[in-house]
Amino acid sequence: MSLSAFLPQPRLRDRGPAGAMDPTRGEPVEFSHRVRPGDEGLHELCVLGTSSPDWPLELTRSMAQAGASLIEGHIKRGERFAERRVSPGGRWQADLVIDPGPNTGLNTAPDYGAVLTRPPVRDWTPTEPRLIDYQLAFEGEHRLHLEAHAWDALGLLAGVMERACADGLHIQELLLETEGECAFHHLVLVDPRGSTITRVRSVRLDRRLAKLGVG
Repeated sequence: MSLSAFLPQPRLRDRGPAGAMDPTRGEPVEFSHRVRPGDEGLHELCVLGTSSPDWPLELTRSMAQAGASLIEGHIKRGERFAERRVSPGGRWQADLVIDPGPNTGLNTAPDYGAVLTRPPVRDWTPTEPRLIDYQLAFEGEHRLHLEAHAWDALGLLAGVMERACADGLHIQELLLETEGECAFHHLVLVDPRGSTITRVRSVRLDRRLAKLGVG
């Protein structure tokens, strides 16, 4: 199953500040921003990120540290990653709907540019996820799908992603939605070397998730 079949493609409308670079990779980061029509207080952010396998986690950590809540989103590798299990240069694409909150100072494109191009604080601990339920399912031998429902909180997605990737797995694609106080996450996990994901690794992930107070 591929999320690409039913998710909208990112809408990159313009570039971020000239010369904006990811400080950890030396790669250009392009993005666009606008206030979402009809939804008071919500912003749309479309980003063409770097090729680092850790970029989705770095993005969500940086947003949470800035105080921004992710309301909806789709994050995926570029097509070069889809054609090869290990990509030397496939860049990430993210299409996000964000609630910046009243006191974050995130109002304009330069505000978001500053968040996107500075390294996240390493000793920051994301929110401990409070899961309602979750499900793991294999797609062949090389992809593991994680669907998780959780009580929404600032930094929740970063917390879920850290646990999903704690055993050397990386995210290939991610869908997030929120409704009221609940959040839904669908992560497609792969081995960065293209290796088979063993049942042992899925059991270890299952045990990590089971410790998060499901129910």
